[in-house]
Amino acid sequence: DAGWYENSSRPGDAGAVLIDGHVAGPTMPGVFAKLANLRPGDTLSVETGAGRAYTYKVIKLQSYTADRVDMAAALAP
Repeated sequence: DAGWYENSSRPGDAGAVLIDGHVAGPTMPGVFAKLANLRPGDTLSVETGAGRAYTYKVIKLQSYTADRVDMAAALAP
């Protein structure tokens, strides 16, 4: 599972959608285990808790350490 950051756009709406999750857990890979494999132009699918699926295209990659997350920068176009 992953979480949606409530101050970002909702999946399916215009704008940046910010979703958080883990790369690895204590016993198995996390939802973002293959995140490092993404490249601009790749597509990915996000399924909401209501069962709706949305497809997105990667346009930019940006990494932040947990103690340096800048939400304004992450949500900037």
